[in-house]
Amino acid sequence: MTDNKQQLLSLFEQDDWVEPITDCYDLYPHIAACDLYIGAAGGVLYQLLALKKPAVTFSLSANQQTDISALEGIGHYFHCDTDMELAQLAKLVQTIEANYDRVTALLDINTIAIDGMGASRVAEVMTHGCSKPLETYTKPYSQQHQYERLNDNYRVRAVVDSDINHYLDSRNLAANAKNMIATTAIPRLGHYHWWFTSSRDSFALEHNEQISLYIWHQVYQLDAGHLAHLLQRQFLIGGWFVTEQSTSFQDAMLALNWQLEHCDKHHPDTPWIAVIHKKNNYVKLMNDYLGFEDVPLTHEYHDVIGTFFAGASSDDFHYVMRQPQSRRQD
Repeated sequence: MTDNKQQLLSLFEQDDWVEPITDCYDLYPHIAACDLYIGAAGGVLYQLLALKKPAVTFSLSANQQTDISALEGIGHYFHCDTDMELAQLAKLVQTIEANYDRVTALLDINTIAIDGMGASRVAEVMTHGCSKPLETYTKPYSQQHQYERLNDNYRVRAVVDSDINHYLDSRNLAANAKNMIATTAIPRLGHYHWWFTSSRDSFALEHNEQISLYIWHQVYQLDAGHLAHLLQRQFLIGGWFVTEQSTSFQDAMLALNWQLEHCDKHHPDTPWIAVIHKKNNYVKLMNDYLGFEDVPLTHEYHDVIGTFFAGASSDDFHYVMRQPQSRRQD
């Protein structure tokens, strides 16, 4: 027994809620009994998926680093190749427990079923020289979405939990991050926690059935007592980001037009507030065209914007607003 192993076991001697598993060469009984696996990605992942057990995995070596979209193809959505963020792990476990039905539902969103029959298929190839085609063991992507069609080539849908990684990877693109208040990449574990606790309404714009950009909005309520002189206490904030560098101007205009019409219908008494980086002339022109106005230092909403977007200095960002539908003369 190594010194490190003994030190680790000693840490948990007095903890009834920790049961170290030692000298075990078959984890199957433990996996079958667990509700959530946290550990290194490897062959155990296939046992977990066959048993429909959710997992948070990480890579210990280069050969365990796998493209997240490939893991999603077998129903695994929670994996970190780098930056495991151990400080975020306990919070994520609590979040998974609170949203367990949503998390386990992701196990069924796959294109290749893990069914424990791999050894039989290998034996079939070895004894008969052939096997059934791969298509026999795959299934078409069957997740049903509710779309709103904008024209022949574009449609909008609400995001779903299977978008969790693509949403993050898109947000972290350099083309998006450079225009945001927080320009650093968002780590994966923190994003997983946020995804299941956020009250943001997010949507995907699809061009020819491929996601072109994500767009979101949220109604924020001023805290009681803060800026108490203001009668208006609720405000809409929102944003959008592309999924690839080459997303066109037309895509952004379509998405923004749709979003504003959607919010005019569902939040007719709520004004929009926003910040736009002063180097982002492209977005500033679009927002001017869509009815947003600059908010001067003397306007009562200036302090509201400074509160909601605390990291956005008016030296670097335009402060803008759009009147609610009920107060606007179109």
